[in-house]
Amino acid sequence: MKKDTSQQEPKSPLRRKILFGIGATGAVALIGGGVAFRTLRRSLAEFGAEDQKARVPSDHLLWCEIGTNNEITLFIPKTEMGQGIHTALAQIFADELCADWKTVTAKQAHSKHGFDPFSTMFSNGSVSVITLYEPARKAAACVREGLAAKAAQMLGVPRSELLVDNGIISVKGFEKNSAKSAEKQAKKQSLSFGEIIADKKFTLELPDKAELKPSSEFSLIGKNVKRVDFQEKIAGKAIYGYDARVPNMHYGAVARPPRYGAVLKSAEAGEAASMPGVVKVVIQDGFAGIVATTRTKARAAVKKIITKWEGGTFVQQAELIKTTTIPANAAAEGQVVQERGNAAKHLPEGSYSAEYSTPYAVHAHLEPQAGLVEIKDGKVHVHCSTQGPGLTQMAISSAIDVSTDDITVYPCYIGGGFGRRAGLDAPKEAAILAKASGKPVHVGWTREEEMKYGFYRPPTHQRLQASVDAEGKIQALRHTISSGDILFSMGELLYEKWGSRLGDTLVATFGADVGTLAGAALVYNTPNMEILYRRADLPITTGPWRGLGLLPNTFARESFMDELAKKAKIDPIEFRMKNLPDDATGKRIKAALQRAADKAEWKELREYGRAKGVALCFSAGTVVVQIAEVSVEQGTIKVHKVHAVVDAGLVVNPNGAAAQTQGAITMGLSSTLLEELTFKDGLAEASNFDSYPLLTLSQTPRIEVEFIGGGEKPFGMGEPPIGPIAAAVANAVFALNGKRLRSLPLRFEAEKS
Repeated sequence: MKKDTSQQEPKSPLRRKILFGIGATGAVALIGGGVAFRTLRRSLAEFGAEDQKARVPSDHLLWCEIGTNNEITLFIPKTEMGQGIHTALAQIFADELCADWKTVTAKQAHSKHGFDPFSTMFSNGSVSVITLYEPARKAAACVREGLAAKAAQMLGVPRSELLVDNGIISVKGFEKNSAKSAEKQAKKQSLSFGEIIADKKFTLELPDKAELKPSSEFSLIGKNVKRVDFQEKIAGKAIYGYDARVPNMHYGAVARPPRYGAVLKSAEAGEAASMPGVVKVVIQDGFAGIVATTRTKARAAVKKIITKWEGGTFVQQAELIKTTTIPANAAAEGQVVQERGNAAKHLPEGSYSAEYSTPYAVHAHLEPQAGLVEIKDGKVHVHCSTQGPGLTQMAISSAIDVSTDDITVYPCYIGGGFGRRAGLDAPKEAAILAKASGKPVHVGWTREEEMKYGFYRPPTHQRLQASVDAEGKIQALRHTISSGDILFSMGELLYEKWGSRLGDTLVATFGADVGTLAGAALVYNTPNMEILYRRADLPITTGPWRGLGLLPNTFARESFMDELAKKAKIDPIEFRMKNLPDDATGKRIKAALQRAADKAEWKELREYGRAKGVALCFSAGTVVVQIAEVSVEQGTIKVHKVHAVVDAGLVVNPNGAAAQTQGAITMGLSSTLLEELTFKDGLAEASNFDSYPLLTLSQTPRIEVEFIGGGEKPFGMGEPPIGPIAAAVANAVFALNGKRLRSLPLRFEAEKS
């Protein structure tokens, strides 16, 4: 059952580009009136990834091909970047299809396969399983029922008398019946999927709808299965963006500015044109690059291009900190994005307050940006590491003035995504060089380019103020978040013809950056509260980083909760229990808190010189509670254990979800203890991992993960576990020695108790 989808492409006009990362709820808001805008602004902090919807095709056969040998190929729209999404989505589809898992192969879909490249194929925000769980099951059920209907016809029995299981459709009780007579033994009683497809004289007709299996009949969902990408990666056969190759391929390198934002005013080929291996020196408006026969020769030649740069920023680190810092006299500066009651009235002068800060950070993925572009007969073929094939189409369309209809993106495996893999930089540069040279061109960034010329996690400064009554109940709370852009900045990064107009449009429309506010919504129950957003206009471009604003916002709020607990002289877990609501979400958080306390033996200290700290978050529908156990040795914080209790609803693949939790905690812990990107004269000071250290294996604690909750619906897993770790560690340090660390990375010399 093979279907040619090479020429199929959903209608994806550029009208959708403003909606990326905002989701269906944002689309409604964009066509609303002024009142709708004001209401939306005041609910932005509560906007969750679980609210997003995926555009899925009505043609269910786009999801799979079934061969006559019973082999099943599933086409996965989301990009595999280590998070195990190919395995999880394959499990979901194969389970509902009632397929034999041993016969299932997962394959990455390309942008012309038929899935919408802007929504369905965009891997972001921990929403891949959330948005595709139901559509994948519905599509699989329709394919299953189409096969069953054909089997009923071939076997000469009603559909109601057939069972579908493990890739076989059989007459109910056929083994028992066949024993009764030779006549029944001779009659065909079952068919494999492959045998049904072997009848090539028919078109498989699928119903528009089909009944889904009850969860009690799941055979794959909720089970641990071997990852579908495991064998390729172990054998070294997996193709990442840096590995992409086509015949007659050349290599590209691009001239870089001496400072961030500088514009190329003029360039001359100079010695570069006559250097060995150079095929083309490409000089265009604002761009200079080399096409050569090897990557080494391209990189050597690009240094010989004579360039003149103008503009850009000469900003120093102190200026960046000042730009983000909330003014001391600005008690309530910013756009209100969530409110209840009257916080100002119930926050008297002298109410307890504290301030927290986080620095710039890089994504630090192992694989730098990479892209290969081949142009044949006016059609553009792109092989690259990208989280958003539609975004890659847009960027290349803008760069070389080709319609997105003529651009096919083939997503490769990604060596770490974390929001940096929009697929814009290297593929766009490769497209410019390929068009100018007439050769297929591969551009692979160096680590130094990645560090100095990408976009970064924005720095934040946060101020919290609260009043607590004699019983330990929070009566009023104000949380002000000052941060650079996360999603607002993507207009300029995406589509140069717009310049920065998308960011300005979103500011005027929404008033606050949805990405910056990730994790900002207050889960605690207080009658008077407000969350404010202050946009810091930074000269160094910032954008998505794992969890968006989740780690900085959770660090500030959960550290502050610990401070309030101390002030109220209440145990930190008891304080949180006391201030959580009794609604469904509050009950889930309380259950996770209690389980974490039991699991970590919260009030027990078995080793001298250690202490424990707790923190929690609620993101993408998932509850995460973490308890960190730490010590301090010669001024250095050492994290020994992290107990993580996670309520992610229905967990499709427990091993995969546990790995995501451990990976997120490890990445968050690296940011907590070590990572800080600083700038001098408009350029990042770090150029590689020798000057930007990451957490090592010896510094990584034992991480124990337990899933609770369950249910019929899955929630997000890729990002939520990164939220609590910084606060959990900082709170443990305070419990150990009374030192309150309010800035990341956690350092004693820069803090006041």
